[in-house]
Amino acid sequence: MTQVTINDSGGLVVQQNSFTAPDGACETLENFVCTRDSFAIKRRGFKTLSSAVTGSNALVEYLETIFLSTASQIGSVNTSSGAVSYLTDSSSLWVINPRSKPRFAQASGNLYAATASGVLKIESTTASLMKAGIPRGLDLSATLSTNAGILAPDAQVGYRVLFGRQDANTNKVVGAPSEMAVITNSMNRNKVASNVGTTVTVTSTAHGLSVGNTIVIKNPETSSGGAISNVSGTWTVATTADANTFTFATTVAASGGTLAELDWGVYKKPTLNFTVPADALSTEYFYRIYRGSQSSSDTTEPEEDLQLIYEANLTSTNVSNKYVDFEDTVDDIFKDAYLYTNPNTGQGILQGNEAPPFARDVCAFKDMLFLANTQTKYTLSLALVSVSSLTSYTIGVTAGGVTRSYTGAGSEDATLRQYKVTSGSTTAANIDATARSLCKMINRDATTVSGQVGSQIYAYYVSGVDDVPGKMVLVSKSFATSFSLTVSNAAITGNFQPTLPTSGTTVAGTNASSPHAVYVSKLGEPEAVPSVNYLYVGSKSADILRIVPLRDSVLVLKEDGVYAIRGDSPSTLSVQPLDTTVICKAADSVRVVDNQCYFVSSQGVVAASETGVSVVGRAIEPLISAVIGSTYFAQLTTAVGYESERLYLLTTIEPNTSPETLSQTAVSASLTSNVVTLVLSTTVSSSQAEVSDTIILSGFTGGLSGLNGNYVISGISGTQVTFPLIASNIASTLATGSETISVIKQNVCYCYNIVTGRWSTWTTLFRDALVLSSDDKLYLLSKAGTVQQERKNGNKLDYCENDYALTIGTVAADDLSCTASAPDTTIEIGDVFVISDTAVRISSITQVGASTVYYFDNPVSFSDGATGRVYKYIESTLILAPLTAGDVSRWKHFSEFVATFRTISCTRADVAFTSNATAISDETAWEAEATGEGWGNRPWGNHAWGLEQGLNLVLGTEPNEPLRVMVPRECARATWIQARIVHAQAAESCDIQSFSYRARAYGSRVAR
Repeated sequence: MTQVTINDSGGLVVQQNSFTAPDGACETLENFVCTRDSFAIKRRGFKTLSSAVTGSNALVEYLETIFLSTASQIGSVNTSSGAVSYLTDSSSLWVINPRSKPRFAQASGNLYAATASGVLKIESTTASLMKAGIPRGLDLSATLSTNAGILAPDAQVGYRVLFGRQDANTNKVVGAPSEMAVITNSMNRNKVASNVGTTVTVTSTAHGLSVGNTIVIKNPETSSGGAISNVSGTWTVATTADANTFTFATTVAASGGTLAELDWGVYKKPTLNFTVPADALSTEYFYRIYRGSQSSSDTTEPEEDLQLIYEANLTSTNVSNKYVDFEDTVDDIFKDAYLYTNPNTGQGILQGNEAPPFARDVCAFKDMLFLANTQTKYTLSLALVSVSSLTSYTIGVTAGGVTRSYTGAGSEDATLRQYKVTSGSTTAANIDATARSLCKMINRDATTVSGQVGSQIYAYYVSGVDDVPGKMVLVSKSFATSFSLTVSNAAITGNFQPTLPTSGTTVAGTNASSPHAVYVSKLGEPEAVPSVNYLYVGSKSADILRIVPLRDSVLVLKEDGVYAIRGDSPSTLSVQPLDTTVICKAADSVRVVDNQCYFVSSQGVVAASETGVSVVGRAIEPLISAVIGSTYFAQLTTAVGYESERLYLLTTIEPNTSPETLSQTAVSASLTSNVVTLVLSTTVSSSQAEVSDTIILSGFTGGLSGLNGNYVISGISGTQVTFPLIASNIASTLATGSETISVIKQNVCYCYNIVTGRWSTWTTLFRDALVLSSDDKLYLLSKAGTVQQERKNGNKLDYCENDYALTIGTVAADDLSCTASAPDTTIEIGDVFVISDTAVRISSITQVGASTVYYFDNPVSFSDGATGRVYKYIESTLILAPLTAGDVSRWKHFSEFVATFRTISCTRADVAFTSNATAISDETAWEAEATGEGWGNRPWGNHAWGLEQGLNLVLGTEPNEPLRVMVPRECARATWIQARIVHAQAAESCDIQSFSYRARAYGSRVAR
């Protein structure tokens, strides 16, 4: 008789020749984990933490708190009670495409999320949701008073304004500045003048001066143009004979000829006026005003050397008015920091702190925020080329089906949406002033029209001092808002470039979609993303699916391969191809463990490191390759990394599964708030469909043709199935026609240990998952929308699945059985009752009359009416690869099978066999002989003896009883044999490290 022993549990292996499998390989290894060398251990269980949340799609950790996302809101999960506290979202920003998940990144103490509304920001566990970034400064204009001020005559000066906010984590975030508004204090030139002694008389129409005003005199001349001495300088107005004449006195009489003319001017006070962006209408925001140096003359452009002269938070009046007035009386000696966009003393205007673009993925790396697969807001460049005939006619901006009209008029009126058409000056000045006024009125439009509140666009005046006047840029306020322009009369179509039509959408904003672009924020400023800070990765025709930060690079997973971005700052970043033969097939399968990125690819499950990509899923490759081509594979595949356990968990669909067609017929459908409620002819059973399954609709015609497609079920109630739409393109209420309704399910979880390199499977499925840093426990978002918490408390209850309320009925006189009720679950053999910190396992169940009686191995100490919890068992199954015990073609007699455990925790199991002659044998129930007497088999507390919350940690080999069974007759004679072990006992581990068979080969003369 030959003894064949395998001192290994080699993990799940389905790739190999059946008869050349590595020692200990398993064809099934369900609900085990290969975290230790050479043996398999039962996985820990999970308990339900929260009630089901409709439409839940993702989990993320922030500030040691779990946040749960749904299609329309996000909130924190209390890990004790399971309650979800949703964040305030008054602007309904949290919008998630029903077929995708939000992507998250943490930077500067904040949580950033890539959503359908753009990149959003969370600053604390209780903060309101808000858009990331600060809006650019809008229109800025100025007037000059005749009173004394800081602006000298015969000079120009430039201003810019920007907005900012200090967030809850003390980050001061500032936006891009407004255009530079240049203000000119011109001299009154060539005015008639005469003098008598030291008194100078000047004639200047409507001079506006008063006695005592300070004036500056330049260029005094004779009638022939000769210079006059002793008149130039700063003097005080002595008299004002009338509105057109004034006098002043010099210290010394003029010399050099007869005074005939001069230039005069007065110091003036600039008053600035600027609009507050709609996204900054709160007293939490501050504004900063920057002023440059005064130029040498009123015809010389000022240098852009702007410095901070004033900062203040918006007042409630500013918020109400939607604009700020500021009188500049700040002396130059109080100028502060230079504006960061100055060309010489800053980074330049192209490095303006623009808000992050729309992105489908986001990550943080080396103090920078990366945003991938991006899209800009809708933008239109527009130029005003003439102000002729604009008065009384309107310019229409159509967005969201609503047209907002702005009328040319003689004065501005934001309430009536009237902009001022300026005339009477030069053509350039008229165009400049009129275009600025149009921008201002668009920006200040807050009037509700047809339910649409305020203008849907921002308008920026962009003509610089060296540009042709009249240039504007119109930008949508949201990424989803497109817009078009028209005018009310053909008489003004040519006043604009491009020419504006009187109807239609031929002149419209466009957005730039860059599926291969990665935008990068400034160092230490995650919300500052200059429009020029981007890199293109690979082909434009291949989308970026994920960006993943490793220690020294960001991996970019695209439809055309794997790339790496390396560098320490935006200016030093570069893109390098890592492996263009590996294509990611499921974006949600991407997870990082031990500085390697694991995901499902065109070459199976792979691990991408800083230097290359390697295949790690060879052992299960047939299982993955069989489903990777499914239309719904990517949608039903997700993963999680578990650093401390060195695990990569991948949930997806099994081979040989296809959409299950429901027998029900749809009788009606309704659409409310972009959610379809489909009413079926009969109730959908849970075996056919569950919340979070994918429902596939086809064959719908007419008004319901827009329903054809696949969706995630968000609710099932009676005959109703609800699911969110991608786009609302069906009528509100419709009768159905002839259609097919199918469902496809996520049904397997693969578990990979990155150190042992071994696979197993779990029955625990999830839509998303994370490991919480504060307790190092795994949390799963189940298919049903509940949050599941890993049992990891260091006691035997770790090896239980969910628990339910329990009430004891009547306890038998011998204390070995009782009746009990658990309304929320069915009690089964192998479950455990826990009452008053004492646990007993159910060994058998019988029906006695109308009562169900539960039996125990040992007497119990609780009494009638006691309450507690019933804990469910985890069913773990191990099927070894076929054992040949020599020549596979030779018949043998297999007589005995033995499995050896690491510890004595396992007390019961069912064993069956398969051979070349028998599909499967009858099960043999194995029970340890020490049952009822050995470790852990009496009623026991949740704590291991003397170790409080800890398990009895086994560091060496301890005595234990092996699982020993005889091979049933139907499998005893075979050329090969497989053992199947099923362990279904709650609160009990199972750690198998060795297998052995006793086999004898038949001689050549022994007849079969």
